[in-house]
Amino acid sequence: SQRHIDQAIVEAKRAASDYTVSYVTIELDGVEYSVVVDGHHSYEAAHQDGANVVWEVSVESQKEANAMSAVDFLDSRWMGDDWFFIATGKLVF
Repeated sequence: SQRHIDQAIVEAKRAASDYTVSYVTIELDGVEYSVVVDGHHSYEAAHQDGANVVWEVSVESQKEANAMSAVDFLDSRWMGDDWFFIATGKLVF
């Protein structure tokens, strides 16, 4: 739910070839979603460089997600913007 991109951070990610995006998987209303928990700047760096994103499950965040409801987890990770699909920018809900 974070749309803000700081281009200076993206440039640092590009310089370091840091394209790793951490995510967790949740199920909400019978639909499975992957939720980016860290790395939206790395995702943008990969996009700008035409590089492949390195997708990595965040073990600690996945434990947290598993210990609560999907709604509570999303609420705990909300960054001020609507939830959206990172690849398309379209809203999830």
